[in-house]
Amino acid sequence: MSVNLNTIIWIVILVWLLSRQIRKRPIGRRSGSSGKSTRRLRLAPILIGLGLIQFLYYLDHNRHFSGFAITILLLSFIVCGLLSVIRAHTVHIWRESEGLMRQGTWITISLWLVGTALHLVAELIIDHNGGPAGAGSATMLIYLGFAVFIQTVFLKRRVRQIVTKERRAAYA
Repeated sequence: MSVNLNTIIWIVILVWLLSRQIRKRPIGRRSGSSGKSTRRLRLAPILIGLGLIQFLYYLDHNRHFSGFAITILLLSFIVCGLLSVIRAHTVHIWRESEGLMRQGTWITISLWLVGTALHLVAELIIDHNGGPAGAGSATMLIYLGFAVFIQTVFLKRRVRQIVTKERRAAYA
């Protein structure tokens, strides 16, 4: 696992994502704008798109990408999806005068770090078994984008449930 420009890029993005997780932020629409949660959904395709560009460049220089390597990476993405669902349930959601707010917890951050570490372990497994070096780093932006997408989908689901419950209580 070498440190190159791709590695530096995903580390910077991961640190930025973690800092966003721990900040108290509003959820949903704000006075006519599309709101932060919609912007969050745009972040995932951008990360995935940039990650695909990185990965295609990587594949161009590592043509011996085996079925074993693909299987290990797919397993890593399945784990990513599961951790993202769990992470969405660790985010604290509450209501303030300006609306619903959100803030990740230490568990949220821990799950981000565990997931990222497991993806890098997948890279080590691939490398140890004769696969191309750096496969985990080459797919990290795709991984982070996928994680953001799944967490956002399940966080929005929680928000809809809270809003529905509040509306029912208001009419009761």
